[in-house]
Amino acid sequence: MGQGNSGSRISDGIPWWIWLTTVAVTVLVLFGIFVGQHDEESLDALFARTCTALEERRKDTFQECFDEYRHRDGDSDRTALLEAIAAGVSNRYPKSITLLKRFLEHTDPVVQKLAIKHTGLAHQVIGDKNAACLMYRQCIEMAPADVPTRILLLNLYTAGGVVEDAAELAKEILESDPKNQTAATAMTEALVSTGRLSEATSLLERQLQTEGERASASPDMIASYLNCLIETDQTDVATQFYDENESIVRDDQIRMTLYLKNGRLDDADAFLQQSEKEPDWILVTRLKAARAMQSENWDLAVRALSDAVLVMPRSPQLFQDLEQAATKGNKPGLVESCQANLRGIRELQQNLQVTIKAIGNDMQNPQLRLDVAQAAEQLGLESEFYKWYRAALNVASDERDKLRRTQPIFTNPSKPLIPLPTAFVESSESDEATDQTPDE
Repeated sequence: MGQGNSGSRISDGIPWWIWLTTVAVTVLVLFGIFVGQHDEESLDALFARTCTALEERRKDTFQECFDEYRHRDGDSDRTALLEAIAAGVSNRYPKSITLLKRFLEHTDPVVQKLAIKHTGLAHQVIGDKNAACLMYRQCIEMAPADVPTRILLLNLYTAGGVVEDAAELAKEILESDPKNQTAATAMTEALVSTGRLSEATSLLERQLQTEGERASASPDMIASYLNCLIETDQTDVATQFYDENESIVRDDQIRMTLYLKNGRLDDADAFLQQSEKEPDWILVTRLKAARAMQSENWDLAVRALSDAVLVMPRSPQLFQDLEQAATKGNKPGLVESCQANLRGIRELQQNLQVTIKAIGNDMQNPQLRLDVAQAAEQLGLESEFYKWYRAALNVASDERDKLRRTQPIFTNPSKPLIPLPTAFVESSESDEATDQTPDE
């Protein structure tokens, strides 16, 4: 009874259909307001998503987001900006630079920063590295915490061989992002190339503290760390690191060096036998010499190592081993020759470092990079030779085609800086012939 009276009071004086229509209209108005607000928020989010696709270099996703933003009548300036950037994404870089120019001093900092950054990218691709550096630096001044743009500039420095600037920028990145591997790798390369091995070792130790960091580190980073330890006479630390992380060490020379330094000749022998590829002749020769020295057969060790230095006449490690064997075998003339070669190699290493530093902050002169390549060739460093040739290409503009046509070919040094004693070399060659087993 009470429920019936309550129901009748709802519609007293108001026809039910008017009441229902009023409620429906109210709901529709509120929904319209909500949708309008939602559309405005979605456009901002869509623009942000489009920018994220650009940062991550997802070309297809960028194009999809941009098409949707343009279709939904987004902000006209932002649409025009995206059109300018899209020209670059489509490899029309000069057109992109022209279109972006009007936004380089835009009042919207988001638009201005994007315009500056993508102008830099376009300049970088067409070969104007100085203009690219200028744009990236301006972008970083606007947003000091912008790590992606810092990485772009860092990669430009690294590719062009601008070592000191690369080291400084990498240090700044690591201060805000201590585990950034790109920055750590670039800084390590800069420190090693200029002879600052202790600083490089400390940096790599911080990057490789946990098992997860070591597992995710690049093979080059692992090799750099072990080489730095070996070069700074921290063999015990290098050996412990190797024993704990053997599965992630890919460098055969490092493995053999640690085995030989620790007298683990059986491990070295087993490693060479288990290798899926033909063992490197130098590695086999070093093992042969190590076994000879272990059994105090100094003449055999001297013969093996003298053959090796004639093949790799700029290897400090081989000359050090040969000096030790010659000292034990009472060959003073050979000892003196080894010491003289080691001094000469150290001078060439110092010359390489000086030549690298001479580049300074230059981003235009390919000849400075070719000078470094030549210094690396004198040391028998093939990978370094071609790395610096590529650096010359990276900074060349008008000369790039000429450099490609006249690509230099690495030539390994053919003889030691200081000749080995003639009588000893002749004796070594004679002994080597005697060692040959005749065919049956």
